[in-house]
Amino acid sequence: MRKYVVLVVALCALMTTGFVRIGPSVIHFYRDHEVRPPELSPSGRYLSVIVQKGSRGEIRIADLSGQEPVQGIPIGTDLEILWQKWASDDRLLIGVLTMTLTKDRRYIKGLATRTLAFDRDGGNTLLLFEGERRILSRNRFTSNVSQVYAADPEHVFISLWKGNSLGLYSVNVYNGKYEKVSAGTQHTLYWIMDQSGAPQVRVDTNRRQSMLYFHRYDASGQRWVEYLRAKVNDLDEVPENLPLGPGPKRGQVYVLARPEGEDRKSVYLYDIETRLFVEKVFSHPVYDISAVAVDRINGGLMGGYFIADRFGLVTDQPEIQAMYQQINSSFGNQVNVQIIDSNRGRTRFVVLVSGPKIPGNYYVYDMPSRSMKQLNSRWPDLEPDDLGQMEVMHFKARDGLDLTAYVTHPFGREKYYSPVVVLPHGGPETRDHYDFNPMAQYLVSQGYRVLQVNFRGSSGFGAKFAEAGYREWGGKMQDDIEDAVQMLLDRQLASPHNICIVGASYGGYAALAAAQRDNGIFNCAVSIAGVSDLPDMLDYVRREDGASSLVYEYWLKSIGHPVTDKEHLIAISPARNAGRINMPVLLVHGGRDAIVPIKQSETMNEALERLNKDVTYIEISSASHRDWGFFEQIQLFEQLDRFLAKHLVGEF
Repeated sequence: MRKYVVLVVALCALMTTGFVRIGPSVIHFYRDHEVRPPELSPSGRYLSVIVQKGSRGEIRIADLSGQEPVQGIPIGTDLEILWQKWASDDRLLIGVLTMTLTKDRRYIKGLATRTLAFDRDGGNTLLLFEGERRILSRNRFTSNVSQVYAADPEHVFISLWKGNSLGLYSVNVYNGKYEKVSAGTQHTLYWIMDQSGAPQVRVDTNRRQSMLYFHRYDASGQRWVEYLRAKVNDLDEVPENLPLGPGPKRGQVYVLARPEGEDRKSVYLYDIETRLFVEKVFSHPVYDISAVAVDRINGGLMGGYFIADRFGLVTDQPEIQAMYQQINSSFGNQVNVQIIDSNRGRTRFVVLVSGPKIPGNYYVYDMPSRSMKQLNSRWPDLEPDDLGQMEVMHFKARDGLDLTAYVTHPFGREKYYSPVVVLPHGGPETRDHYDFNPMAQYLVSQGYRVLQVNFRGSSGFGAKFAEAGYREWGGKMQDDIEDAVQMLLDRQLASPHNICIVGASYGGYAALAAAQRDNGIFNCAVSIAGVSDLPDMLDYVRREDGASSLVYEYWLKSIGHPVTDKEHLIAISPARNAGRINMPVLLVHGGRDAIVPIKQSETMNEALERLNKDVTYIEISSASHRDWGFFEQIQLFEQLDRFLAKHLVGEF
């Protein structure tokens, strides 16, 4: 048996020894954790930037009027600055991750997060809950701070554990005094405030975080009552009806939803008491609205984002639309633009610009002068020549369905053959788009051409397109991937048996399903936290979430019923058909995964081993399903590198 349990401490030891590599290493593609978004003060005069150099953090404050020099405020050692928020032009808050190290400073003994408040010049520093031993001992993480509200800039809300439940507390950022304002439960995630800063919605979840439960106050204003529930799709998909921000009136919130009879998701104003949609706010005739630009100071929304191939913005504010178009035009309409922050008067904005060859640069945009200045980059170690150009492919599937795929070429080899890695996305109701993708670009930097396909069942294209993937696991969804690969073969950019399929979550299932089909295209398959046994997975979801849950109902609709569709589910379960797999397989799974249990990979590994198939199984003990941190990513790629180098042949 080739089973490896890879530990974080072992990796830390490896990293401290140092190594030399030509070109960017995988570390360079996953160190954006050191770069946080800049923040504008409420007036827009000041801009703060987090500078993180190893274990030393600093806040740099620039006066955009030019009247004061840049102020550098050192925060300390053995900590990482996680976020920053202006309470006023004179008071700033930061969240820090503190680290307790071993004597030789090579290993991390313990982690905690804390919140600091200080004046713009660095004076009057206050550690929130300093001296409160009971609170700090019960709460290792006390940096979950809500937005600062213009109506009361002296206070912030922080959620804290007391006993077995989470409570919401109001904390004075000048003197640290606090009081409880709302009670939660052991399943509470967070609260959403109204525009005055009062709690309006409480969001709870279940153990697996596969469901969200929305609560509002009852008529007495004292007791929380559930008004809606929604399932959580995989990875980064925004859950249906998730409150995005407070509406103009108490009892109203903006939500991203697809009401009955609608094909596409749009932004609506929703009444949480009557449970009715008040009005449609932002929509697109072709694509789903997938995210929103929030006005964090004034409240409300500035627009809704859709994704054609790149991000686009739907807004009812002409000046913001003009700014958005100008920024896009200045980059040749080849980037994605996201509004990150704005001041109260909306005269200055922080925007994030990204694209295949621009990993993510922050800019400050000045509305009166219509000028823009770069601030910092999320991936400062990457140069454009380190990255491959992405090509958009619009094509028809074998049954005539219109599809989109993205091909990222190794630098300088846009027209020449290279070994190929196919990356089916998770979900399956998520999607890929024209942008920087760290996994894809890392693989490209190693000489592989990368193919990403928005197969039927993907989100972003409306309900009909997503539902076209129902009961097509292992069927037409796999056909779509193979049809995209065939386009590369036809263009002589790939050759059969020098292609590997690598996917996570649903993408992991797609990789195993491709190995089971073995249509003479792929040479190897990598499943990361993938489903392998559909009847067993259905049983797990039913036991965890309940037979009447929205999550289980979704699984029944999307793949089939365990009784009436039993034979079909068995036929498309790779673990039940291991004898049909005749290519090398790498299985990687997180030991703390509660969404797709690790048993799915263990079962697949056992089935292949019984038949003496070529299989390698990696357990990353510290990883869950969604939250793979920096160290977990490095561990994954260490193994993936070896596997691909062994089974794909480069021709350069």
